[in-house]
This record gives sequence, C-alpha cells and structure tokens, in this order.
Amino acid sequence: MRALRRAGASGGPRKGAGLLEALDWTALRDEYQRATPWPHLVVDGILPADVPARVATEAAALSESALVRRRSRRQYKLSSLEADGLGPTTREALDVLSGSVLTDFVQTVTGIDGLETDPTFCRAGLFVYPAGGWQRVHEDFPVHPHTGLWNRAVVLYYCSDWKPGMGGRLELWPSDMSAIGQRIEPVPGRLVVFEPTRAHPHGVEALAPDAGLRVALSSRLYSHEAPALTPSPPMLRWSRRPSERRRDVWPTASEFFRELTTQVRRRSRKSSRRDTY
Repeated sequence: MRALRRAGASGGPRKGAGLLEALDWTALRDEYQRATPWPHLVVDGILPADVPARVATEAAALSESALVRRRSRRQYKLSSLEADGLGPTTREALDVLSGSVLTDFVQTVTGIDGLETDPTFCRAGLFVYPAGGWQRVHEDFPVHPHTGLWNRAVVLYYCSDWKPGMGGRLELWPSDMSAIGQRIEPVPGRLVVFEPTRAHPHGVEALAPDAGLRVALSSRLYSHEAPALTPSPPMLRWSRRPSERRRDVWPTASEFFRELTTQVRRRSRKSSRRDTY
C-alpha cells in the first residue's frame, strides 16, 4: 500500500485532488492488478490529516433522522439517507471522492473507461457501524436502482480512529469462499478501491462490543457498459463464511421485496427502451 505526501497538518478536503494528481497512477495500476485475492488498491493519506477525525465527529453528532438503521441476519450498520443532511467536512470529502480527479484516477487504476459519478450517493455516502456492527460477505448490487447504469467501482474512505483488536476490518474473499484472502484495517485516512463483481466477495468483520463507531465514506462509479461477468441473481449475492450456516445469509422479507422491486424497475426500463425503437 502507498502513503501519500500530506498537505500539511490540516486543511479542507478539496486539497485531496492535488495529492492524488501527485501520485504515479501507472505504478498504482500495476499494484492494483497484482493485489490478492483479487484486484484492489489501498492508499493512505489522500486527504489532509485532520479530515478523518472531523468527519467522524460530524457523524457522531448526526441525529437519528439523518441515518437509516439496517439490522438483519446479513448486517448491522447505519447509512446516510442523503448527502445534504451531513456535516460540511463530510460533504466536502464526498465531493472529492466523487470528483473528476478521483474518477480519472479510478479509471486509470482499474482500466474501466467511461465511469460516471452518482450525485445522489445511492447506497453510498456515509456508513456508520456501531459497536458490534458487521456485514456478511456479499456481492454488491449490479445496477443503479434509478438510472439503470452499471455499478462498476467502489471507493471507500475510512475516518474513525482504529486500533488492533477493535474488529471492523474489511474482508476480501476468493470467489470459492475457501479461506479469507485479505483483511484491510480501517485506519483513518485510508482509501480502498475495487470493482464490485461476483468474483469479488467482501464483508466487514464484527466490531468489538467496546469499540467506538466505525465511520467510512463511500462513492460509487457507474458505466453504461456492463461488466464482463454476469451478476448473480439477487438472492445469491450473499456468501457464507466457512463457519456460517446457510440460513444465516437468507434475506429478510424487507430485503427480499427491496430486491424484487429493483428487478421490476430494471425490467420496466428495458421494456421502455425497446418500445422507443
């Protein structure tokens, strides 16, 4: 992993664009391709040093109405409803994570052309895992539920203080789920980039009961071009760790109907496009 030169001890998130431009993108592309168990990139320090703590402080101060709680057999976390309700530093950081420089950077590293940002941060934005929070290993949703664009790249940026023993590491698994391939520590200021295909299952290990909040920002980049691998059916996008039971990854009723609604919308869009020709 790479540690970037920092722009002083403090500063606004928008300084991060200059830090990214100073990197050797070609070398990082090679690093991305060599990563195991599948291509991904981990880079530290893309924003000024005080930004993660400021984002974490803003996240802790949010009202319950600004976050939606997701708790089921599959996950326990909170996520933002919309970026407008977040703190000023958080919004600025999200602007950088979905900006043109970051988009160009991800295109170069991943080799995926024609990437587009999502200004609504659908199923992205702010993620908060409370003590004991976790997420089972899964494959991300393939298509934006409203625009119909393909979900091609995920950008994660960690903000909360983290120490060994707290849990909450990002787990990367091989597609056969035979054994854990990589655990990435969510240290503040760390950026992670990967392509969310069915060959790249990932999850979040449980936070310790006495751990603080695990705060992360996320943006997604989309494309009109579908990935090479056909996505798994909705009910098969969750994978069992070797120690888990099959029923542990079964969807709840609300999860089932949400996926069903997404599929109906997608088919309706396809039908409408055919009718225009």
